[in-house]
Amino acid sequence: MATAPVVVRAENIALLTLLHSAASGQVVTTRAVPAEPSANTVDHRLIRQEGYTLPFDSELRLTSVLAFLSGISDNPNLIPALFVEEDEETAFLRVLLAVNRSRSGDGDQFLRKLKMGFDDIFAMLARVTATDNGSSGIENEVFGSILSMCSTRILCRLRLVANARNSPKQPLKSVLQDTILSLSQSRESGFVATTFVKKARAVTKLIDAWEEHRTQTRLGNLVEGISRLREVDKFETIVESIPNRAMQPGSRRSLVNIANKVARYREAAHFLYRSAKKFPIVRRMETVLITPPTEAFGRTFPGQKYNPDLDAKILHIGGAPKKMKQRKLNNIYHILGTTSEEARELYYKRMMETLREGKVHAEIQLVLEYERRTARLPPRAICSSKDACYLCNAFILVHGKLHIPRCHGRLYPGWRLPETFGPELQMRFNKVLEDHVREGLNILALRGTRTVYDNPNESTLHSIPGSVSTLLNGLSQQPPPQAVTTASHSSVEGTKNATSIIQQSIPVLQGSIPNSEVEVEKDATQATSKLETPPPHNSAENASPQTTSSQLPGISAPSGSIGSAEWELRRGKTRFTEVQAHGASLLYLAGQLEIQVEYSPQTGPESASSDGGPKPQLRFSIEWLTAEEAARLTEHRASSVIDGRSLGFAEKEVALDDENCLYISAGDSVVRFTRHSAAESARSVRVGNSREIK
Repeated sequence: MATAPVVVRAENIALLTLLHSAASGQVVTTRAVPAEPSANTVDHRLIRQEGYTLPFDSELRLTSVLAFLSGISDNPNLIPALFVEEDEETAFLRVLLAVNRSRSGDGDQFLRKLKMGFDDIFAMLARVTATDNGSSGIENEVFGSILSMCSTRILCRLRLVANARNSPKQPLKSVLQDTILSLSQSRESGFVATTFVKKARAVTKLIDAWEEHRTQTRLGNLVEGISRLREVDKFETIVESIPNRAMQPGSRRSLVNIANKVARYREAAHFLYRSAKKFPIVRRMETVLITPPTEAFGRTFPGQKYNPDLDAKILHIGGAPKKMKQRKLNNIYHILGTTSEEARELYYKRMMETLREGKVHAEIQLVLEYERRTARLPPRAICSSKDACYLCNAFILVHGKLHIPRCHGRLYPGWRLPETFGPELQMRFNKVLEDHVREGLNILALRGTRTVYDNPNESTLHSIPGSVSTLLNGLSQQPPPQAVTTASHSSVEGTKNATSIIQQSIPVLQGSIPNSEVEVEKDATQATSKLETPPPHNSAENASPQTTSSQLPGISAPSGSIGSAEWELRRGKTRFTEVQAHGASLLYLAGQLEIQVEYSPQTGPESASSDGGPKPQLRFSIEWLTAEEAARLTEHRASSVIDGRSLGFAEKEVALDDENCLYISAGDSVVRFTRHSAAESARSVRVGNSREIK
């Protein structure tokens, strides 16, 4: 009689745990880490646009921000996840929420609290109008609702209250004081470090003020203060420059992590407010709590005649010639540092604990709900308050209908898949797990040691494209202006051109990056500056950022941003590429600058040529100038450089220079954008920020 899929799955999970735990004696208690943290590519099949109000990248961004806010508790048993669903008939946007559960009813009180918080935020967003110029104060009210909902978690992040584990941590004020002392004594402290010290001291005073009167207003002031500190030029570089003798590396990393995450609460308020201005459907959001059917928590156990055979399982998956079987098994147990008897005992114990105590993670409940619902416009992305675990990520990739941004790589043995999923999907997932067991066995034999990665940071922030960035919003088809003019954000949004630029953009996907994405050395720049087509793609070094991974199908090594792949530019090197009509480039990183090019020609809704030919393309190059080039440019052509910090939330229409170039700066980073399209007659671009750079 065939073994039930749920039992086979538990066997595979137990074997993966055995292969990837830190030590044989800790298999039951130590979480296995079979893969490094990674970002998933976006499957182009998920970019369904027809009928949707929100572009895919906007849905993904919104889902990620709401998921971050949903993490109102640091209790590891209360990890929420969500996705959003457009209702075409009512023009509402449903936010569907779930939380990890062992049995039906677990976490209900937590979900009700979460719903109350989101309902308050959504009530504020419902008052936003497209013409709101900020004077109404709604953004601050949204921020106030976020503080009210997330105050406990914010205080925990700030180390002003104990965490769920009651683990002692150095107070934030003490960390800041160490930082201030070190930077004040440094001989190399310049203007930027002095600014950092000034804002850090302001934060310590705000901590004192909150300690004296623990009000929401003062907590809001503290979050604002940390946000201003985080926006200091080269924030992370300054912190990392502090020597170990003055500050432990762990303290430095903690300070950066605290600042990034606490500042995100302020950024989230701004993002939600701007999204509500841009998309009316964001003003009509409602919270729906997911309640899986009782049978989703049913448990199946092997019959009395079931006899788990670890040796047979390993040989079935790993294979071995008949005469080599025992030698292979002995070698595996030797590398694992255990005996066959100990390994069998641990394997069986882990497998039975998975069957008896396994939890259904929130992401899996949402996938189950996805299968149960019949929406014409189903969700396209799913996010948790943390990155996805190894098994959730693997299953969602096998399911193939939802995008999940990141995987932290940890495997939780107490993970369970409801048997209410169809048998075909369960069998495909079991096959994927077997493939990874086989890969683990092969690598074990090849390396002669366990493959165990460091415990990852499970909660990472997905960047909001354009935050601390300059966005090239595409080539304008208007005649070049006689002079550079600046328009307010509200008036720009009121123009047809600006709206189409933003709303019709879609991300460029890792794995489908144009073959012309090429990086060349600086000395080749002059020779190619007048090229009408980019150089050929003929170097492995110049390949797209998608990286082959031996971890899980669909996972690639580079970090991803919300809605777009990232590429870190290198000083003195130029990247040549192209963007299709109504598409977007990679998110290019250059120091403090994050630049994305969106192309929206005024050629009709289909963005195709009048004769039905191919869609128009924008060919361009982008280069992060060396320090010497930037200095020369600033000295001789300072007036032609756009300071990203000066834009605020305005957009500028800027004429390209005689060489079809545009220069953008932030701090000591200067980037040159050059248009190479021969067919494109436009000589100007629109430039703007998604949030103000202070």
